[in-house]
Amino acid sequence: MILLATQDLMFSSRVSFAAETRSRTIRISAELPALMETLSRETCELLLIDLESPGIALSKLLAAIPSREQTFVIAYGPHVQTARLDAAQQAGCDLVLSRGQFDRELDQILAKH
Repeated sequence: MILLATQDLMFSSRVSFAAETRSRTIRISAELPALMETLSRETCELLLIDLESPGIALSKLLAAIPSREQTFVIAYGPHVQTARLDAAQQAGCDLVLSRGQFDRELDQILAKH
C-alpha cells in the first residue's frame, strides 16, 4: 500500500492515477491522526509526504511507522524551501525531492518501490 500525506487535491489525483495505473493501492490523507491510524492498521511499502501540508508533524509520522525497514519514505516540497527539505532529510526520510523532481520521477518511483 502507498500512503500519501497531502492536502493538495489536484496533485494527489495525479499520484492516485499513477498508482492505480500500476495496480497499486493508495490511501490519501492530510490529517496526522488518520495517517497514524492507517500506518498502524496496514502495511505501507511507500510513504509519500508533501512537506507543504500543514498539521503533518514529520517526526511523529515517521515514529508511527511500525516496521521502518519495510517502508520507504519520500518527502517532497518546493525547491526554494531548502531548510524544510534539509529538515526532512535529517528527520530520516529515505529520499527528499523538490516537488518538480517528484512529479517528473513519479512513474519511476512507483515502478521501483
